[in-house]
Amino acid sequence: MSVPRAVTLAGFVVLAGAVWYLGPASRVTLDDPDALVAAARGMLNEQRLDSLQHQEWIEPADAPPSLRISRLKYVQVHGNHVDIVTGRSPDGPWGYRVWAVDATTVHEDEPTEHPEVFWYSYSNDLPVSPTNYP
Repeated sequence: MSVPRAVTLAGFVVLAGAVWYLGPASRVTLDDPDALVAAARGMLNEQRLDSLQHQEWIEPADAPPSLRISRLKYVQVHGNHVDIVTGRSPDGPWGYRVWAVDATTVHEDEPTEHPEVFWYSYSNDLPVSPTNYP
Protein backbone atom coordinates (compact mmCIF):
# COMPACT_ATOMS: atom_id res chain seq x y z
CA MET A 1 0.00 0.00 0.00
CA SER A 2 1.46 3.35 -0.96
CA VAL A 3 1.10 6.55 1.01
CA PRO A 4 -0.79 9.24 -0.90
CA ARG A 5 1.42 12.09 -2.06
CA ALA A 6 -0.72 14.66 -0.18
CA VAL A 7 -0.14 12.83 3.14
CA THR A 8 3.61 12.74 2.52
CA LEU A 9 3.62 16.43 1.64
CA ALA A 10 1.55 17.32 4.72
CA GLY A 11 3.97 15.38 6.95
CA PHE A 12 6.90 17.24 5.45
CA VAL A 13 5.22 20.61 5.99
CA VAL A 14 4.51 19.78 9.64
CA LEU A 15 8.12 18.67 10.19
CA ALA A 16 9.51 21.76 8.48
CA GLY A 17 7.24 23.94 10.61
CA ALA A 18 8.48 22.27 13.80
CA VAL A 19 12.11 22.79 12.79
CA TRP A 20 11.39 26.44 11.98
CA TYR A 21 9.59 26.99 15.31
CA LEU A 22 12.26 25.33 17.43
CA GLY A 23 15.05 26.89 15.42
CA PRO A 24 18.69 25.89 15.32
CA ALA A 25 20.84 26.14 18.41
CA SER A 26 22.45 29.37 17.25
CA ARG A 27 19.11 31.21 17.23
CA VAL A 28 19.16 32.17 20.90
CA THR A 29 16.88 35.07 21.70
CA LEU A 30 18.15 36.69 24.86
CA ASP A 31 17.27 40.17 25.99
CA ASP A 32 20.50 40.49 27.96
CA PRO A 33 22.98 37.62 27.55
CA ASP A 34 25.48 39.26 29.93
CA ALA A 35 22.83 39.29 32.68
CA LEU A 36 21.97 35.64 31.93
CA VAL A 37 25.62 34.59 32.27
CA ALA A 38 26.05 36.68 35.44
CA ALA A 39 22.92 35.18 37.04
CA ALA A 40 23.94 31.62 36.14
CA ARG A 41 27.44 32.09 37.52
CA GLY A 42 26.00 33.78 40.59
CA MET A 43 23.93 30.64 41.25
CA LEU A 44 27.07 28.52 40.85
CA ASN A 45 28.86 30.69 43.42
CA GLU A 46 25.91 30.44 45.83
CA GLN A 47 26.02 26.65 45.56
CA ARG A 48 29.77 26.60 46.13
CA LEU A 49 29.33 28.65 49.31
CA ASP A 50 26.42 26.53 50.54
CA SER A 51 26.13 23.04 49.05
CA LEU A 52 22.45 22.92 50.06
CA GLN A 53 21.63 25.77 47.66
CA HIS A 54 20.03 24.96 44.29
CA GLN A 55 19.94 21.18 44.71
CA GLU A 56 16.58 20.74 42.97
CA TRP A 57 15.23 21.85 39.62
CA ILE A 58 14.36 25.52 39.72
CA GLU A 59 10.98 26.28 38.18
CA PRO A 60 10.71 29.29 35.83
CA ALA A 61 8.80 31.38 38.37
CA ASP A 62 11.61 30.86 40.91
CA ALA A 63 14.49 31.46 38.50
CA PRO A 64 16.28 34.81 38.29
CA PRO A 65 14.47 37.01 35.74
CA SER A 66 17.41 37.00 33.30
CA LEU A 67 17.23 33.17 33.10
CA ARG A 68 13.52 33.12 32.18
CA ILE A 69 14.11 32.67 28.46
CA SER A 70 11.59 31.54 25.89
CA ARG A 71 10.42 27.92 26.35
CA LEU A 72 12.16 27.60 29.76
CA LYS A 73 11.16 24.36 31.54
CA TYR A 74 13.52 24.63 34.52
CA VAL A 75 17.05 25.57 35.58
CA GLN A 76 19.47 23.08 37.10
CA VAL A 77 22.70 24.06 38.86
CA HIS A 78 25.58 21.57 38.74
CA GLY A 79 29.04 21.91 40.28
CA ASN A 80 30.63 23.48 37.22
CA HIS A 81 27.75 24.56 34.97
CA VAL A 82 24.13 25.68 34.86
CA ASP A 83 21.60 24.07 32.55
CA ILE A 84 18.81 26.30 31.26
CA VAL A 85 16.47 23.56 30.09
CA THR A 86 14.09 24.29 27.23
CA GLY A 87 13.00 20.73 26.48
CA ARG A 88 12.99 17.27 27.96
CA SER A 89 12.26 13.72 26.90
CA PRO A 90 12.35 10.53 28.99
CA ASP A 91 15.98 10.16 27.84
CA GLY A 92 17.15 13.56 29.05
CA PRO A 93 17.07 17.35 28.73
CA TRP A 94 18.30 19.87 26.19
CA GLY A 95 18.71 23.60 26.18
CA TYR A 96 21.34 26.19 26.95
CA ARG A 97 24.32 25.88 29.25
CA VAL A 98 26.64 28.33 31.00
CA TRP A 99 29.95 26.95 32.30
CA ALA A 100 31.77 28.25 35.36
CA VAL A 101 34.75 30.46 34.56
CA ASP A 102 37.05 27.90 36.22
CA ALA A 103 35.42 24.80 34.69
CA THR A 104 37.99 22.31 33.43
CA THR A 105 35.54 19.78 31.99
CA VAL A 106 36.24 18.95 28.37
CA HIS A 107 32.97 19.48 26.52
CA GLU A 108 31.77 19.81 22.99
CA ASP A 109 28.59 21.79 23.63
CA GLU A 110 27.56 23.76 20.56
CA PRO A 111 28.54 27.42 20.62
CA THR A 112 25.81 30.00 20.07
CA GLU A 113 26.23 33.59 18.93
CA HIS A 114 26.77 34.45 22.60
CA PRO A 115 30.34 33.37 23.50
CA GLU A 116 29.51 32.13 27.00
CA VAL A 117 26.17 30.46 26.23
CA PHE A 118 26.19 26.98 24.69
CA TRP A 119 23.58 24.58 23.33
CA TYR A 120 23.56 21.06 24.78
CA SER A 121 21.52 17.91 24.78
CA TYR A 122 21.98 14.96 27.10
CA SER A 123 20.74 11.39 26.73
CA ASN A 124 20.89 8.94 29.59
CA ASP A 125 20.90 6.17 26.95
CA LEU A 126 24.39 7.15 25.79
CA PRO A 127 27.69 7.06 27.68
CA VAL A 128 28.91 10.31 29.22
CA SER A 129 31.34 11.98 26.83
CA PRO A 130 32.36 15.48 25.72
CA THR A 131 29.32 15.51 23.40
CA ASN A 132 26.94 13.99 25.97
CA TYR A 133 27.65 15.57 29.34
CA PRO A 134 24.98 15.58 32.06
